[in-house]
Amino acid sequence: MAANMHQSCLRPTGYLGREDRYALPKRIIEQLRNDLQRIRTKDSFARNAFTIFGGNTAVLLSQLILTPTIARIYGPEMYGIYGLFAALMVNLASIADLGYSTAYVLPKDDRENQNLFRVNVLLLGTMAFIALLGGLMREHLYELLPDWRPLGDYILLLPLGVIGFGLINFITSSLTRHKAFRTSVIIGTTTTTSTRVVNLLFGLATKGRIWA
Repeated sequence: MAANMHQSCLRPTGYLGREDRYALPKRIIEQLRNDLQRIRTKDSFARNAFTIFGGNTAVLLSQLILTPTIARIYGPEMYGIYGLFAALMVNLASIADLGYSTAYVLPKDDRENQNLFRVNVLLLGTMAFIALLGGLMREHLYELLPDWRPLGDYILLLPLGVIGFGLINFITSSLTRHKAFRTSVIIGTTTTTSTRVVNLLFGLATKGRIWA
């Protein structure tokens, strides 16, 4: 025992034995194995979190890759018109939401959740109707807001965009309540990515002009 103590005292500061040197890498590898096992486990928190993370990553990558290309194809003027249309659509759909969709997971009773969903759909219909009125009375609207005039007749498509964007948001939130994370992520990711792909293909087909 005295000899062992003497040998340990003779070891230089910071000395690690062979077992000590491999202890940390082994712990890291073991932790990674446990994390992968959790991800593979059906309906586990790790798997649901990884699914949502993967969907968000796919959306972000599509934005980073496709958005600059789309902007270059359409040019500043046309892409500005597209940006105005998208901003109006998102804002009107957000007013219809009022944050209720994020509360879908709170009620324990499904009837209360259905009431929240119906309120959202009613508000969405109201916003779409307001957008339709604005489209039908677009000349008067453009006199009040001349910067919107470049939208032209495309403002008539705004109600459809508001309804589509709002319903997708409500449906994905409802799926989250029922723990259908994979379906929710697939719908959200596919919709966002396909919209950008359609914009890209339309821009290539029309050479960046949305009207003659």
